[in-house]
Amino acid sequence: IRTIAIIAEGIPENLTRILIKRAKEKGVSIIGPATVGGIKPGCFKIGNTGGMMDNILHSKLYRPG
Repeated sequence: IRTIAIIAEGIPENLTRILIKRAKEKGVSIIGPATVGGIKPGCFKIGNTGGMMDNILHSKLYRPG
């Protein structure tokens, strides 16, 4: 695992610091906590980024490009 996305909100600051430290030790990137997600056309969609699937299909965000 190279990247972890933490969608959850309300994670205590001290726990976040521990997560960041351990991730750096292992060469893992963390997105979040409390991120809305991310999208890369043709590759992936995580969280709420881009809205509902019908919006993504209508916007053609699912295609490479």
